[in-house]
Amino acid sequence: MPTTQELELLSLPPQVPVIRQFRVVRSVHGQPVEVSVLIKGGHLHELNYHQQVRPGSG
Repeated sequence: MPTTQELELLSLPPQVPVIRQFRVVRSVHGQPVEVSVLIKGGHLHELNYHQQVRPGSG
């Protein structure tokens, strides 16, 4: 559930859950180049992921 600050900043209705997404983008060498935390109203967003798996990476 959202914090009081998240309720206010995102203008969320009461009792609406949030999605907290922690994301790390890495270079082709595996070094992190971007880190972000995204907080979204759960009533407005749906997350879909499509990821390629390289052969031999498992």
